[in-house]
Formats: sequence, C-alpha cells, structure tokens
Amino acid sequence: METLEKYKKRIYSFMKEEISEGYTFQTHSGLSRKISDTGSFLTFVGDTVVFLLDDETQKSLEKYQNQLYEECRDMLADRIDSQTFHITLHDLSNGNPSEELWQISRRNHIHTTRILEEFRQMDMDKIRLKPVAVFNMMNTSIVLGLEPVNDGSCQMIMEMYDRLQQVVELNYPLTLHVTLAYFKPGDYSSESVQKLKRVIGKINSALIPEIEVNIEQLFYQRFDDMNTYYEPMGTELSGS
Repeated sequence: METLEKYKKRIYSFMKEEISEGYTFQTHSGLSRKISDTGSFLTFVGDTVVFLLDDETQKSLEKYQNQLYEECRDMLADRIDSQTFHITLHDLSNGNPSEELWQISRRNHIHTTRILEEFRQMDMDKIRLKPVAVFNMMNTSIVLGLEPVNDGSCQMIMEMYDRLQQVVELNYPLTLHVTLAYFKPGDYSSESVQKLKRVIGKINSALIPEIEVNIEQLFYQRFDDMNTYYEPMGTELSGS
C-alpha cells in the first residue's frame, strides 16, 4: 500500500512539471474515443467509483474552468458540467456499448455496492485533500491534481482503493484528481500551448487550500459519456 511520502514523490514528478518554451503537442490518440474532432462528447460507456463534491467546491472549481475557457477555448472540448465534477477513487470498466460490457458493469455494480456498504459501516474520519496543481494529464485533459493532507487521510484512501482492486484490478496506481476540461483532438502550436501555460500558472497561484470528502460522498456511478454520470437503479442488485 502506497504511503503518503511515496505518493507525493510519484505525483510531484509530473503534476508540477512546467510547460517548456517552444513546446508543442498532439493530443493522445485515445482521446478520439471520448471526444469528437469538433469537441463534442462521444458515446463512451462504463462505470467507476467516485467522490462527489459539495456545492462550494464545485463553484470554486468552476472558476478555474471559466479561466481556461476564457483564454484557451480553441484547444478545449465542450464544457464538462460543473455538477459532474468528481474525484475518481477507482476506475472499473469502459468502452463502446455492448452486451458484454453491460454484463461486466452489472457485476461491478453488485460487488462494489457490497464493498461500499462495508465502508459505510466503519467509523471513518473525513478525508482531507490538498490541491497540488492544475496540469496537462497526458495530452487528454486538464485536471486538478490532489494529495492527502496527512498520513491518516492517505491510509484511508489507499485502503479503500486496495479493497476495490478486488472488483477490478488496475495495473496503475491511484492519482487523485478532478477533470476540469478535455482537449479537443488535434495538434497545438507553441503559441497555443504557451497561452495555456500562462492560464494554468495564474490558476495555480491561487488554489483553494483544501477539499474535504467523506464516506457519504462515495458512490458507484455509470457514465454514457464524459459529461453524463448517474447512479444505476438498485433493482439490478438481484442475482450474483
């Protein structure tokens, strides 16, 4: 299980990277599965476990989103609704709609719901998270990276993540973040990228000090695209 010290060492290696002068980039090839060439959200279905955010936090993050769209709109896909902002605890399944994926998602729902019920029966403190930086996530999106404030919050997060690994075992470690915007697929010049760098720098100079979440904000959700998340009906939980 990753300690806070190891987590910080790993995430700082990319969250705090500066965009260099003259840097250009092409968006990640996988982005075209989620975002069209015109920037609209494509059908891309799946399920996940997320912390939903309170209204005050959503409004604060929406201000960061507004700054990005005011100055870098030509690089960005359609806006994510701020009410869907969330912190992903564990990815489960995703892809194009199919009967196979639906059955996988149904099983995930059953197993995850049982685990979340176990979590809610525990006496868990609030989990305190500190914003680290807004940064470019692998040329797919612009996200706010987060770190636990203390060892206690880190341990709770990592224990829950490890437990959910029993539902779907991921081959990559947890990186806590909130997605603020997706890029529109394409190639971007150094001028566009430097404009993005200036906006990100401005946002990072005045980040909110802390985000608190608790077990009551943790939910299993399905998505139909990167802007449409919902809780499935409980009637699916019959069977095994």
